[in-house]
Amino acid sequence: AADVDRFHDLLAHSDVLVTSAAEFAPGLDARDVARRHPHLVVGALTPFGLDGPYADWVATSATVAATGGIAFKAGVPERTPIFPPGHLVDAAASVTSAFGLLCALYQREQTGAGQFVEVSTTEAIAQIADWALPNATARIEAGFPAGEVRFGNGPIYPIFACKGGYVRLIILSIRQWHAMREWLGEPDYLQDPAFDGFMAR
Repeated sequence: AADVDRFHDLLAHSDVLVTSAAEFAPGLDARDVARRHPHLVVGALTPFGLDGPYADWVATSATVAATGGIAFKAGVPERTPIFPPGHLVDAAASVTSAFGLLCALYQREQTGAGQFVEVSTTEAIAQIADWALPNATARIEAGFPAGEVRFGNGPIYPIFACKGGYVRLIILSIRQWHAMREWLGEPDYLQDPAFDGFMAR
């Protein structure tokens, strides 16, 4: 508390403040700081966002892997879940936060106005888990219509409209490929052994 004035003096000459909680010190709320320093880019990175029913919950990387939708992509239902390797959840949240903060900083250089950037780790991992953000970026670079970008569709892993909803085919392993081929009735035109290679598929 004794250093609050000094802290605000530092913020007056800073570009970006990043915190992992709404109230990161007694009497210092990230949103209030952003309002007091309108030039400042303030980033708040939390597991479930600053508002809503889960805002105060504490989460581990394993928890966010589940709530963000990436844990179900590994392992089989009958066995213990397999969580992503290394620090994938933290890395995904960090990259997403850095991207958002850099965009806000770039806009600040154009307008002089800072921004409050809120990042939920759960939402960040959900974006990365579904490849929507990288696919959307690739579509824009490839010149595809911007209106379809929000669906994360792309020329490599397209989304198909089906009778029961939408399906994205991402066939990475030989086992997945053979299962897909069997599901299609083992058509002759898919029997070329070259398709067992990822690049050919």
